[in-house]
Amino acid sequence: MENVFSHFIDSCNFYLDFLVQKYSFSKNQPKVTPPECSIDYQKGDVIFSVIYEYDDFPWIRVSNNSKESSLDTLLKKRWPKYVIDRKNASKDVNEKVDYVLKKYSDALQEHIEELLPKII
Repeated sequence: MENVFSHFIDSCNFYLDFLVQKYSFSKNQPKVTPPECSIDYQKGDVIFSVIYEYDDFPWIRVSNNSKESSLDTLLKKRWPKYVIDRKNASKDVNEKVDYVLKKYSDALQEHIEELLPKII
């Protein structure tokens, strides 16, 4: 089952490893619990959990202590231009993953310094 998640894992490495390189987050090994795979990026009490169920769109859960929210909710409230339109995305499994992770990456790279103080 892990093979079906290889593109998701590679895409997380490509689009989200700036969290490790630039912001000193640690990245856990992918956790596979079929039909899902998740990767956590953590810095202190802040965790970005990238969650993917095969053949669906990935999403990011943002956790800080006992508070949790989806990244989509946080973006919608503050930066509506980053709302991800999943209706018009490709039906291809890998393209769906890349489409969403690139959008998350763009939003986080532009706004992480504003977002982190609000969730830390």
